[in-house]
Amino acid sequence: MNKTLRKCILDKHNALRMFVASRNRTPHVHLPLKDYPTAANMSLLV
Repeated sequence: MNKTLRKCILDKHNALRMFVASRNRTPHVHLPLKDYPTAANMSLLV
């Protein structure tokens, strides 16, 4: 896997983790599940 793709996936994953963590403070915000990394996508990070 090239470094740019890995960085992009990790950045998006970390941003979504922060989004989920902040959801408790703003319950009106819904997580777009289509943007969350699937198990198949996460296997690319290994």
